[in-house]
Amino acid sequence: DAMRGHMYWFLMFCVVTRHIVHKYQQHATVLSRAGMAPASLAGIHNVFGTFAIPGFIALVGWRDSIVPPRTMTHLKRQILLPLMIVLLMEFGVPLVLRAIYPRIGYDATAVRNQALLPYFASWLLLMITICRALLMLTNALRVPRTAVAALAVAVHFSCAFMECPWPLTRYGRHFNTEGMVRPVLSAYWIYYTLLPMVLPSSFLTDVPPSFRVKRVALPIVSAVFVVAVGWWALDNFNTEFSCGADRRRYGCDPADWSYKKTHLSLGAYLVSDECAGFTLFDLWEDVWHNALSFAMIIAVGHLMPKKATIFSAIGECSLVCLVVHMCLWAGLWPMVWEVVGAAGKVSGFLLPLITLLGCALMIQCACSFHVTVSEPLFSVGGFEVRVPTIAPPSFKLFHACWYLILILKLSVASGVLSSAAVQLDEVAPPPASVEETARALLYQIWSDNVA
Repeated sequence: DAMRGHMYWFLMFCVVTRHIVHKYQQHATVLSRAGMAPASLAGIHNVFGTFAIPGFIALVGWRDSIVPPRTMTHLKRQILLPLMIVLLMEFGVPLVLRAIYPRIGYDATAVRNQALLPYFASWLLLMITICRALLMLTNALRVPRTAVAALAVAVHFSCAFMECPWPLTRYGRHFNTEGMVRPVLSAYWIYYTLLPMVLPSSFLTDVPPSFRVKRVALPIVSAVFVVAVGWWALDNFNTEFSCGADRRRYGCDPADWSYKKTHLSLGAYLVSDECAGFTLFDLWEDVWHNALSFAMIIAVGHLMPKKATIFSAIGECSLVCLVVHMCLWAGLWPMVWEVVGAAGKVSGFLLPLITLLGCALMIQCACSFHVTVSEPLFSVGGFEVRVPTIAPPSFKLFHACWYLILILKLSVASGVLSSAAVQLDEVAPPPASVEETARALLYQIWSDNVA
């Protein structure tokens, strides 16, 4: 349990870091502008992309394989409640954010709109919820696990080059900002079903007899593998352009992102699936990138500490952290970019990266807590009134992180922390690519609505 908790913590830490970076670049703009050295380390978010989201889904699958949802209580807590949260994030939170940031408008396909919404958290929560609902259904129908895993593999590859209905639909030119969120079940269902079937849920702690002699060697081999793959991924792997690591359909390669240099309607462009089509290269990339993710999940898992710590306790709050940090995303990432830029003025050697990772950890700890229901406060006509309460793993750490966030926000707002990390006035010429267009729009959001 401690190793699993630590892995939840580390995977969510990677996800938070990727969201702060905005993750579309090969090398993070926030680090490059801060003068990061060595420059290759600015691609750290793509290293995390090789295993973060697949690993998180696989861990949920392992946990559900131990105690699968069967009862009415499971239905309420693991399926119906998350669905209510997804609906709130889709239709409730946007209204609040539009009231706070009135300039973002109501265009359903505008990136200016979606960049301030918790869209990217709701798809994952919805996808996991659908996986659990399917597990509950297949268990009730007594469908063999091997048959479910085989179906997941078939759906994964078939929906990559043909149009599949929601919720199986994969993305075309990256994410879709139109209509109901796409849970892209076809892309990630294999991690929920296949890994728990291939490896036992206790694979982190119970080393097979053939490996017991190599108990010391196993972590060393895992560390070497993770470092080697990570070093390669810094400059050569981009999660957003991968058919395996990302969720796009075959045929939508990186060249499609830069086919139009100017006058680009970014919102309409990103929801277009016209580039989709079958290619052998994408099929091969899909296969080996997913195999790489499988291997990285296993290797990273064997590096997790075996004794419980505050971080393993924080890891148990990962689903809450996923939802909360994305709802607060619009107010947090500009602050982090300014802090990283200020750190780059002090020293470009490793300090911007250390600052970025430290801020990601701070945000993760601030957004990680258990939600409980209080004891009855009073009764009205025999009806007991209760209120939800939060219970962080460590109240001291929780409060310290929020105080630090408040101090940093005030420092940025007052100009005490001023950097060149986000300078919109200098962006005069039109961007030369879709990636740069998206980046410029994100900067403009910060300038208009957050600063």
